Amino acid sequence: MNSEDPVEWIKVVKDEYLRSNDKTARRLPTQEEKEIANKTKHKLYLELARALNILEEEVEAFIHKKVSEDW
Repeated sequence: MNSEDPVEWIKVVKDEYLRSNDKTARRLPTQEEKEIANKTKHKLYLELARALNILEEEVEAFIHKKVSEDW
């Protein structure tokens, strides 16, 4: 992923997540696509951690908490 646009990072991570978890998908992500998505997710979480002033390891829990509060 060469883009420096966080919106593009989200698209990559979301696409890989959906394809990996869709039991009816015609094609699962390749190993290379998974690696790209993982690297992109790391970049995204790093940026979010900086913006939120939290540790990178806390980002996923933060997102889950915020999403569950809004539902």
